[in-house]
Amino acid sequence: MTRAQWLALAQKRLISVLRARTVATDRTLEQKISDAGPNNRRVEPLILTEARNGLVKTGRIVPLKRGQTPWFHLSETPQVQIQERMDLLEPIYARTQDGLFKGRLGQALEIAIQRALQLTD
Repeated sequence: MTRAQWLALAQKRLISVLRARTVATDRTLEQKISDAGPNNRRVEPLILTEARNGLVKTGRIVPLKRGQTPWFHLSETPQVQIQERMDLLEPIYARTQDGLFKGRLGQALEIAIQRALQLTD
């Protein structure tokens, strides 16, 4: 595919994910679009960022900064829906940014990887 085709695909998927989720962080958008789907149709993060920035510039996607985290929503999404979703997601997101959670998650992943590697020996 050409770069223009990749950008068009990225824009289409950004709009689709935001329609389904109402609001999302850049990390969520990347996971849903760049890490998912058929291998030959995964949009590279660099293209995704360019597409997102283009949609922000045209006003189709609106950035919403909460703390240090950028969230995004479609411009046509009713404010009531945005607020309801943020009220649900923000407390969960805040808990995952806690240093204690990140430390425990990292430790659990290290243990899981170590055990998996031991099984392959």
